[in-house]
Amino acid sequence: MRVTAAAAPTPPQKPKSFGHFVPNYTGPEDGLSTRKFDWLTKTANVLLSGGRYRLEVQNKHKMLHEGPQVYASGHPSFFDPPLVGLLSDRDMRYVANVYVFDGLRGRVMTWGGAFPVHRENPSRKTIEHAVDLLKDGKGVCIFPEGAITEDLGTLLPIKKGAAYFALKGGAENIVPIAVFYKPDDQKRTGETLAAALASTGVAVAGLAAGALGGPGARIAVSALGGALTGAFGLGKLCSTLRPVEDPKDQFPNYFATLQGGAAGALVGGLAGGAAAALIDDSSALVASLTGLTGAASSFAIAQSWIHRDIAQLRIGDPIAVAPYQGRHLREATTALTEELHRRIGKETAVLSGIPYDEGAPKLRGKIIEDWGRALAEANSKR
Repeated sequence: MRVTAAAAPTPPQKPKSFGHFVPNYTGPEDGLSTRKFDWLTKTANVLLSGGRYRLEVQNKHKMLHEGPQVYASGHPSFFDPPLVGLLSDRDMRYVANVYVFDGLRGRVMTWGGAFPVHRENPSRKTIEHAVDLLKDGKGVCIFPEGAITEDLGTLLPIKKGAAYFALKGGAENIVPIAVFYKPDDQKRTGETLAAALASTGVAVAGLAAGALGGPGARIAVSALGGALTGAFGLGKLCSTLRPVEDPKDQFPNYFATLQGGAAGALVGGLAGGAAAALIDDSSALVASLTGLTGAASSFAIAQSWIHRDIAQLRIGDPIAVAPYQGRHLREATTALTEELHRRIGKETAVLSGIPYDEGAPKLRGKIIEDWGRALAEANSKR
């Protein structure tokens, strides 16, 4: 009698992560939002966003900071979510395109409370999670255009997701937010004068250390001047090597500049300090030269920061959800979405100067059908 070996048991397969189809996916594997390292992510958001844009907020008093609220924003840039996040210290969760949860950006977004949605094939899990967040009294931020605005200062037709979440989750209001970016064309004489005085101080410190200072002072000033020079030089080089290919996505160029600046500061500081320490007979010259180059570099860095672009955020009158609750869900969702488009569009028009076109399409076309199928499925499961 022939004895056959028993087939080896099939090892259990690890469930695929929510965004397994995204290269280098680093978002939440279960597709749900969490918040981690709150103090760190908030601090990083302030520093990163403030370093790239000068933020101007209009109608701050209309921002709602408590209770179940939906925050619906225009979407002209990938920088919109972190900037909107600066409007409130509350626990706010963000609905974001699954394809941007990659690398370091995906991790930071996840830590900040973002969760992914597949725009072309929305998941029931995403919809249920957004509704549950609102039922728990949290705030949910969504960019209802579902894409980056092609023409700055205008608004694309929007999806019904924000309205549906608000209606099914029992949100109190939908808060419309307009976003607009523009170059800084102001002279800012006071800030420029302060930068000039600071850079003059660096130059004076270098010259004084070279002429009168001891070895310790020369090393310290040389390290400072070298760090400033290296930060500006390598930061500028990295920015040039990684130009802004898409005006709507400033992140690659911005991160390259920051990484280059940090590396340049470290290398330049070590090189300047080492040169002053090792070349004893020329330490006075090293301190003087690095003081002058550091002064010029610090002024150039300050000028870039002073004249960074302006991000304008304008908060519109919140839309109370309760008056829409008595209607049929489909009718209420459509009416609420149309009103949301008007509110965001009119606030955007105030910022851009481009009149809002009342006759323009307000709802997304085929995407609405995709959302409708997913919404119907989610509704039938609840």
